[in-house]
Order: sequence, then structure tokens, then C-alpha cells
Amino acid sequence: MLFSKQMSAVWLILLGALLLAEGCLSPISAPVFYQQTALPREQIATQILKIVSEGLDSHPQSREARLLQKFYVVQNGLPAWIDKHGLSLAAWQLIGVLEDSGREGLPPHRYEPEYLRGLLQPTKEENEAYLGWPSAQVARVDIALSRAFFRYAGDNLWGQERSWRSRSDWHRFPRDIAPTQLLSLALELDAMPSALRELPNVSQGYLRLRQALHRYRELAAIGGWERINPGATLHLGETDPRVPQLRKRLWLDGDLYGDLVQGDLYDVELQQGLQCFQRRHGLTADGTLGPLSLQALNVPIEQRIAQILRNMERWRWEESRSGHTEIRVNLAAFSLEVTGGEQSLFSMPVIIGRQERATPLFSSQIESLILSPYWYVPPTLLRETLPRITADPSYLRRNHYEVLDPAGNLLEVGRNFSRRWQHGEVEASLRQQPGPWNPMGDIKFLLPNSWSIYLHDTPKKQLFSRTQRAFSSGCIRLSQPHKLARWLLERDSWGQSQIDKLFDSGSSRMIELENSLNLSIGYWTAWVDDAGRLNFRDDIYGRDLQLARELRQNPEYFFN
Repeated sequence: MLFSKQMSAVWLILLGALLLAEGCLSPISAPVFYQQTALPREQIATQILKIVSEGLDSHPQSREARLLQKFYVVQNGLPAWIDKHGLSLAAWQLIGVLEDSGREGLPPHRYEPEYLRGLLQPTKEENEAYLGWPSAQVARVDIALSRAFFRYAGDNLWGQERSWRSRSDWHRFPRDIAPTQLLSLALELDAMPSALRELPNVSQGYLRLRQALHRYRELAAIGGWERINPGATLHLGETDPRVPQLRKRLWLDGDLYGDLVQGDLYDVELQQGLQCFQRRHGLTADGTLGPLSLQALNVPIEQRIAQILRNMERWRWEESRSGHTEIRVNLAAFSLEVTGGEQSLFSMPVIIGRQERATPLFSSQIESLILSPYWYVPPTLLRETLPRITADPSYLRRNHYEVLDPAGNLLEVGRNFSRRWQHGEVEASLRQQPGPWNPMGDIKFLLPNSWSIYLHDTPKKQLFSRTQRAFSSGCIRLSQPHKLARWLLERDSWGQSQIDKLFDSGSSRMIELENSLNLSIGYWTAWVDDAGRLNFRDDIYGRDLQLARELRQNPEYFFN
């Protein structure tokens, strides 16, 4: 068997278990095609290698063209799906999965199952299927099947090729299964169903969205929901002819239970249902039907389905993880969540980067934290601050700033030095002392990354009451930094009294964590929470819009 160093060990173990269950681990004989056959194998191999080579020359950037070339070179050009008996069972199994790919939120037409099924039906005259076909036709049929496999495998493992622009700044860890060796293994062990079942992401986030997709498609099939008429803001205890519309809308979406009662009274039950809807959509849960809630209620179900599909696509860019303890930041939800075993341990609101200074998407580890941190003024802000320092000799003292030379030594700054510093004649850095004036607050969490992004406290606590919280220059401000710090220190076996003493000291100190913790910063505008509630958020950075444009493009590459 051919094994890649990059092949997921976990996947191989799981596949082995599946094969044992299916009774497939018997001694492996050579595929029928490699035995004596009436098909002109050398001619077919020559045709296959010629076609895939021309395809790669014509489309050098195509993922599928590269995979086909790699696979058939290893095969020495020999067909993978056709033997002297005709089309293999694996081919029909593949086509069946492709026809059902909509279940995974993928467009079935992208894999052309109808074209393949029509192409592969033998004629009545060909009692021994395909033996009457010319070698070039057999070659193209075999390549078409392999191409469909690689397209489906690649879409599940890494996302659709058309979404590469959106993936390019999603700095995360993709899955490491090699499709060419996966196909070789599946064919060699006669285990195509097992291989195809293992392709979709198995993270809870993906699986829950898949269930939500199925439910929303069923709802769309019966007409979805109707628009609620515009009108004045609706409060508890008021009557309004729109109440029956609102009641049915909330009932269809699962925010309201029981029978649909009649009447125009906006009662407590209906208010509670609206509050549930508002929480699921990141709105202020005040229970009043105002413009923002009405706008969210009137988003057509087709748009919500498309939103679910885009977020399922993002999950395909992720490594399948389950059971790990980690910190997840969802920029679209302005939230940080600590998870263990796929369950939420605790969460908190956060503040993220402004649209023009969007927080990047990446994975890292929290390795250390700093109590009572200094704030080192970044170069962009320093250029804006230098004229103030030059014009006002007391500016540094009044704002608790210190000036450091390149070696980190404190400098005494006079007007002459400030002027030379402003004109770039000397090198120095600016930092602000710890205290309530410091934008870092009491705690700063360090994580290696290329963007100088970190998590930190903030003195501007009032901003956490906003539902939209994109106010920073890129770093992530925490509403409960002490809770996160305490939890991290407890993981390192710190006692409560030690932690209390540490927090009360007020001195600046860095603490290296013995047990670093994985952190991922993502962008999810649709997800299902632990209670089974489907949540939606606004596209604050326009990433959904960009991804939607990419996925509407025509399929990028087919062999004709």
C-alpha cells in the first residue's frame, strides 16, 4: 500500500476499523484489470497519461489537474475504475455519493453525476461493457471518474477551489489527508464507501450546521416564512394586526412553541419568543419589535440557507478537532469562548478591530500573560503623537509616558531631543506606564503571530454594552480578562490564594504558562450553540459577501 507521510494517522486507524467491520482486510490480490484482459491496456495507459499531461499544461494552477497527474503517474497510466468486466462497483458507489453531495452543503452539479451516469451506461449491443469502446473513450471515462473523486475529496478536505481568495487570509491548519493516496487506498482495499464517508469534517460545528441546513431546506420546501408588514415599534401589551404574522414567523423558526393562538395582543409568551430570536441574531433582547428586529425577521429563508452554506464552507478550511480544550474567538459574534470536549466552559463579549483595521484570522497558542502591562505605542500612533510631545514639554509626564532608547534604557527627553526624534534623526520608542489610563488595562495575554495581535483588558468597559463592538486597532479586548487569567493559572495548579495575591500586588510581571492553550480566531456568521439554537450574525467585515461572489463563479476546470 502507498502511504503518505502527510496522511492523517487518525484517519488511517479509523479506516482500518471500518474495513474490519466490512470484512475487507483479506489478502489483497491484484485488481482484475491487471490480470489478463481484452482491453488494450498499453494504449489506454498512453491515452490517459497524454490527456492528464495536456490538462496540466492547459491549467497549471488547477488543483484537480495536479492531482490527476500525480495519481496516474503512480498508476503508470492504468485505469482505476474499469476492468475486463466493465465499470467497477466503486465507480457506482462514487456516483451515488456525488448525487447526494447536497447533504454536505455542496452543489451536486459541480461533480456532474448525471453526466457520469449517462456516460457510463453500456449500450445493448455492448454485452461485455466497454470492451467495444476505443481506448481514448475508456481513458476519458476513467479520468472523469477520478476527476470527480478528487473534486469531491478536495472540496470536503480543504473547501471549494473557487473560494481560495477567502481562504488565503484564513491562517489556520487544514486537514492533512492526501487525496491521491486516499483514492489508491480505497481502490486497493475495495473500501470506497468507507473512504467517502470520512471526507466531510467531523467537528461538532460542521455537523450541527449540516443538521440546521436540512431543517431549513425542509422549511423552504413548504414555502418558508412570510414577510412581516412594516409598522410602529411594538411593545408588550399592545395590539397590532401584525401579531399573527410575528407569531407564525417565530413558531416556524422554533422560537415559539405550542399551538398558534389567535388574536392581535402582543403578550408575554410572544415577547419571550421574540427575545429568543433577538439573542440568536445578536440583537438587544428587549422584546420589542423595532426596525432592527423586523429587518432580521424578514430576511428570506433562502438567504439564511446561503449563509449556512458559506459557514459550512469555512468549516472545510479547518482541521477536524474534537475533544480538545481551546479558546475560540468568533469575530462576527464579538465573543470569546473556552471549550472543552466540544462543550462551552465559559464565554465573554469581546471588542475586535475596526473594519479598516480588521482583526486577522489565525491559530496560535496563549503562552504567557503580563499583569499590569506597559503599553508600547505602535509606530503608526507614534508618528501622530510626536508633534504633541514636541509642542508640549509636559505631555509625556501628564499622560504617564516613558521614552526608551533602542537598548531599552529610559531617556530624559527635552524639546531639542523631541524635535530630532520627530524628524527621524534619533531612534526611540514610547511606552505608557501601567495604570487606569493604560489601554492594556490590568492584563495582557501573549500569543505568537505575525500581526502583533494579543488579547488584553481595557479601561473602556462601557463599550461592552454595545451589540456591535468593532472599535480596536486589531487586538482583541476582553470583558472578563481576570476570569480568563484565573482559569489559565488554575490549569497550571496555582491556588486561589496565590492568584489573589498576584492580582493584588499591582506590580508588572510576566508569567510563562506551563500549559499553553490553543487559540483560534475565526469568522462565523452562522453556528449552532450547545443548546441546539441556530445563531446568525451580521457580516461585519464583508467576508460572507466576498465568499458568496467566489462560490457563484462557474466551475473552474473540467476535462472535455
